[in-house]
Amino acid sequence: MLILLLFCFVYVEAAKKLPPYVQQCYRNDPNLSKCIEKNVEMLQPKLINGIAELKIPNLNPYPLPATQLFWNNLELNMSNIQAYNINDYKVKSIIFNYEERTWDMEWIIREVRIETDYAIRGKIMVFELNTGGKFEGTFRELSEKYTGTFDIVDKKGKEYLKVKSTDLKAKSKSERFHFTNVFKDDELNTRANEILNENADLITDEVFPAVLKLVKLPVDNVFIQLLETYPADVLFPVKK
Repeated sequence: MLILLLFCFVYVEAAKKLPPYVQQCYRNDPNLSKCIEKNVEMLQPKLINGIAELKIPNLNPYPLPATQLFWNNLELNMSNIQAYNINDYKVKSIIFNYEERTWDMEWIIREVRIETDYAIRGKIMVFELNTGGKFEGTFRELSEKYTGTFDIVDKKGKEYLKVKSTDLKAKSKSERFHFTNVFKDDELNTRANEILNENADLITDEVFPAVLKLVKLPVDNVFIQLLETYPADVLFPVKK
């Protein structure tokens, strides 16, 4: 039985190869970064429904974990968070250095929309709040810079890439927010959202770092699956 299991493992590992729609990139090719860029662009339409063979889930919408934010005298809890359009990106540049084990990528997303249930408690000016409802935040022309490092590790006799660290920086050209049911009075609620959006830049400076941590999750998930699913000699073989 042990021999049979070992044979099955060797067979599965040997059978691992990239999907036919993925262009083969070589670690010693001076155009490695350009090759990866073409693949990233090619995979884009497939990300809508996920890519089972690469273990990439559906990205539109993408569920995010509940989070809690504190801002001045307010406590904001968000749950049932859904991120939309994160797959609608345009690549600006990719630099992937296999020898130095680093990457540097930049892209822009036309519009990212976050929808969530919220509960808020605290004080705004003279108003005491203890309410909840729906929240929608829209970030237009979201420019993102994604950098990271990786190691080469041994996994059952084969070399694999292993993501070591990642960092995501982002800035949006404009933002718009909308809360339902902040106040029971519709007119007052409308005015509250108007004031919120008149000061969107100030709010973004406070809230965006927490939102960015959430947005980083699907980016990490996709990149880790792309790099760690296949052996190094399958993902980036040496060009002879």
